[in-house]
Amino acid sequence: MNMPFYFPDNFREYYFSIRKWFFIVLLLVTIIDITDTIVKGSTHYASLGIEYPIFIASCSIVAIVGIFSKKELHHAVIALFFLRVQYMLYGN
Repeated sequence: MNMPFYFPDNFREYYFSIRKWFFIVLLLVTIIDITDTIVKGSTHYASLGIEYPIFIASCSIVAIVGIFSKKELHHAVIALFFLRVQYMLYGN
């Protein structure tokens, strides 16, 4: 099996070559999630707590920054942000 097909030689170059698509998909998933929540009604929205609107706003801002920013520092902060959020949601 050809491993370079699955693991590009230069991850940084590969990441920045697909970053716009990656963050566009993140933004679309966020919009779909908002739509799903609206369809489920106000009771469902209330059950999600204050974390939900904060997370949705954060994801939207991060996706927009990710789409337009070419700076590595911004993308490093985005990665750390999502690692922190995952830890907060699913960590011990």
